[in-house]
Amino acid sequence: MLPFPCAILDLETLDGTLHDCIIEIALIRFEEGMEGERWGTLLNPGISIPP
Repeated sequence: MLPFPCAILDLETLDGTLHDCIIEIALIRFEEGMEGERWGTLLNPGISIPP
C-alpha cells in the first residue's frame, strides 16, 4: 500500500501510417490502497477508426 494518493493514467491510441493519435483518456485515483474516483473521455481523432 502506498502512503500517499496516486493516479493511474491510461491512453488508448490509434496507430496508423499517417496519423498516431489519442482516442481515449482514463484516470483512476487511489487513496490508502483503495480505488477512489474514475474519469474517462473519448476524443475525436478527426479520422475514421478501423473496426
